[in-house]
Amino acid sequence: MDTLCSMESICRVLAIVPSACCVHVSRQTDPERRSLQTVRDEVLSGHI
Repeated sequence: MDTLCSMESICRVLAIVPSACCVHVSRQTDPERRSLQTVRDEVLSGHI
């Protein structure tokens, strides 16, 4: 919960919607939540 509270204060300073921050953090901590495009981009970046 401390991460969420500090994240909300950062979002206030940067004028970012807190829900967008939460989605970003959840995708970083749980790779299964990433979009198919993100997964595909990661695979393709390894080939470049």
